[in-house]
Amino acid sequence: MRTIGRLTAPIMAFLLVEGFLHTRNFRNYLRRMLAFAIIAEPFYLLMILGRPPASLWETIQNLDVLFTLAISLVMLWILSQERWNLNIRLVDALPCFMLAGLCDWSYILPAWVTIFFLFRQVKQKRALVYASASLVLLPVKYLGVYENFMDFLFNYGVLFALLPIGCYSGERGGSYKPVMHFLGRWGFYLYYPLHMAVLIAVKLWILKS
Repeated sequence: MRTIGRLTAPIMAFLLVEGFLHTRNFRNYLRRMLAFAIIAEPFYLLMILGRPPASLWETIQNLDVLFTLAISLVMLWILSQERWNLNIRLVDALPCFMLAGLCDWSYILPAWVTIFFLFRQVKQKRALVYASASLVLLPVKYLGVYENFMDFLFNYGVLFALLPIGCYSGERGGSYKPVMHFLGRWGFYLYYPLHMAVLIAVKLWILKS
């Protein structure tokens, strides 16, 4: 199940790029992401720490993935400034990687976002660079957390995200009916804090039983 769960973050990174390329209002997109990042943060802290944070610094060191996505969105804006030289854009994006180090998925998620953005027109190269980067960056960041490589191995479930990403046609999906349009736009933002709230409630219920 943890292997399957690893599909989520790279798909988030891919859809962030698509959202950035198609949004009509970058500022509203960023505000929406930051607002729900703040809403989700208390649930995220309770889920990963099992308690309220002991200090502001502990909170800052454990920011949820919506903060990572918001930082990556700013990075995308920098990378999209075609009037700047590509090398200058990459250097200017470095602070975003550093800030992402405080958040869930750390610098790995903005690295994926960069790959999906720069290689968005070439599917095979995108897949190859994404897989190569994942094979290298994941153990660099996370291998030390586990007792051995076998315990770490499930993290390579991120590679399976290439299957649904590869099926993406580039066309808008879903329905234009009001309910489906609402769910398509707001569903993920609502699901993220709500699913953590449910998991916390289930955990408390089990502990009390």
